[in-house]
Amino acid sequence: MIEKSVVIDILEDIQQCLNQENWQNKTLSTVNQYKKGILVSLDDELKDLIVEHKKYDEDSPKAIELTQKINERLRRIYNS
Repeated sequence: MIEKSVVIDILEDIQQCLNQENWQNKTLSTVNQYKKGILVSLDDELKDLIVEHKKYDEDSPKAIELTQKINERLRRIYNS
């Protein structure tokens, strides 16, 4: 769940973009960035993978496998 203050900050940032000269491109870019950030923060599977990853040494085969899964999950979000 996102805190109310964070949502207000996001909306204020978007409002500032709307008041700029080149508002269409800037606003669309800002909204897309926030959208992807929110999708990452709400992705339960991604959270589980990160928690699991922290249990292993960085160089272990399991950690490397989990890193690949995390990267794949992030790529899907950011390329959508």
